[in-house]
Amino acid sequence: FTLDKEKYVFIFLISKKFIFFKEFYCFFVVFSHSCDAFIGQFDANRESFLTGVFLGSLMRPCVPIFVMMTGVLLLPVQTDMAAFYKKRIGRLIPPMIFWPLVLPVLYFIYLNYINPDTQNPLISMPDHSLEALWFKLYTFIFNFNFDTVPLWYLYMLIGLYLIMPIISGWLEKVSKKE
Repeated sequence: FTLDKEKYVFIFLISKKFIFFKEFYCFFVVFSHSCDAFIGQFDANRESFLTGVFLGSLMRPCVPIFVMMTGVLLLPVQTDMAAFYKKRIGRLIPPMIFWPLVLPVLYFIYLNYINPDTQNPLISMPDHSLEALWFKLYTFIFNFNFDTVPLWYLYMLIGLYLIMPIISGWLEKVSKKE
């Protein structure tokens, strides 16, 4: 296998741009999640709410772009299905176990000890009691709740990983016209 200099330079430049865009859209994700605190004030502070909604909406294109970048990086699947899934499962299981256990604990600590007088109308304090915390920890595999909303992307990623080998087989056989 040989690679001439022009192709190598082209691949290098494309990968540099891709890395830039990944970092750029990572910033968009962080920025859009940072707006959520302002959006949660819709009853208390209308101006903050509208600012958060406007700026957060400008950043939302990062989500479908991340899905597209996942496709660009993984399609067509170059390995057999067993190797593909083994590699992906090893990356998904630790965060799918760690974060559903840690996030409810962090919410419990924050809402009961750091900011017990929250005015956020979306938060029901009985849902963040010690009894509710134990229930969330005991049923964490089946419990998708307010505390674990940020993990929705991981669940979507599981779905993408499940269909990638199927789509990959179709992409290899389809013509450019189709």
